[in-house]
Amino acid sequence: MSMMHIKHWALIAFCAFLFIFCFCARWNKPTDDQTQYTVSISKTESGTVSVIPNKASYTLGETIQLSATPDSANIFIGWYGDISSTANPCTLVITKNLTIEARFAKMPSGMAKISSAGKTFSMGSASSKAVKDIESPVHQVRFTYDFYMDPYEVTQGQYSSIVGTNPVSGRGYPDIGDSLPVFEVSWYDAALYCNEMSRRRGYDTVYSYTAVCSGNQVCPYVLENLEVHYDRFGYRLPTEAEWEYACRGGTAADFYWGNAESDAGAYTWYFDNSQNMTHAVGRKLPNAYGLYDMSGNVAEWVNDWLGTYSDTLVENPVGPRHLPLEQFESSW
Repeated sequence: MSMMHIKHWALIAFCAFLFIFCFCARWNKPTDDQTQYTVSISKTESGTVSVIPNKASYTLGETIQLSATPDSANIFIGWYGDISSTANPCTLVITKNLTIEARFAKMPSGMAKISSAGKTFSMGSASSKAVKDIESPVHQVRFTYDFYMDPYEVTQGQYSSIVGTNPVSGRGYPDIGDSLPVFEVSWYDAALYCNEMSRRRGYDTVYSYTAVCSGNQVCPYVLENLEVHYDRFGYRLPTEAEWEYACRGGTAADFYWGNAESDAGAYTWYFDNSQNMTHAVGRKLPNAYGLYDMSGNVAEWVNDWLGTYSDTLVENPVGPRHLPLEQFESSW
């Protein structure tokens, strides 16, 4: 091969190499104009919020972690705005600009904390003592949150101080008194009581509605356009799952004190020892969670519409919604 041909091939090879190098260099060159996204975080009440990494802006697909730490008088209740989560810490992937509010609330006073987050329990009963139609099938329920519950049934004194009247009075009942549990209360009465408690304690009202049907009106529903806002932190009735989890107190026995019916008198007022009357709250032994009168004395409303149990694992169940008739169930 002549020297001229070698030069030509060398030139072609050099040009090809130069082209490939330029092409690869151009292909792999970082993009300088990648879109930047911002994360704006505000908070309520007292507490601190951290973002890792903490930067002025983030790129598409970047992962960040939010953490909230309440002060000693508050609790963290969740992230709101462009996200809705109670996870803490909370991991996010950036896909857009985010405006987020970290909500803290004052610690509920006089309430028992039920540590249910991450817990699973068997709801329902296959016992021969159970009412099969409403307690089966036994199924697994999992919670992703903790909640608070009053250790005592609401008394007539408490109810009167909030609502202004005692529904037990004037009906001929002998068991009237401030320390006795309130009864003759409808589900709607209980919901309105909870809303007023929330207002007085500075919490969100969980039940919203457009009108209240008074006693002299004929209405399809007592609370028109009722909605239950489970994402709000405020007073409400427990769901049936929450109530049963709290009532069991961590046990799987027939009763929260064990399997022996003979021990019932130490924990509950019932037909054999109540003289067919209610009794002052908190006079019997509590369950393992510090809750009193979870069996007996009076029936206790739960938040759910009447419905059948699932036969598979459910998470944070709230019962059926928007049924044609407002049917509610109570637990005993």
